[in-house]
Amino acid sequence: MITKLKTINYTKSALLYCERGGELLTANKCFGNGSDIFLQMQEAQSMNDRCSRKTFHCKIRIAPEDIGKLNTQ
Repeated sequence: MITKLKTINYTKSALLYCERGGELLTANKCFGNGSDIFLQMQEAQSMNDRCSRKTFHCKIRIAPEDIGKLNTQ
């Protein structure tokens, strides 16, 4: 398994990417499609403006040797 962990400023683009071909595993108590989740996250951010980067993003990719051995569960 190959992962990349970072904070990002391009939250909406990342969510829309997941709709096009990736898979969103969790959105921390937010529901709906990418645009809905982004609006919910903006509302939560407006209540707490201490963060300059709003989103923690973890990209997970199955390594070629693990294909068929792992799933999202």
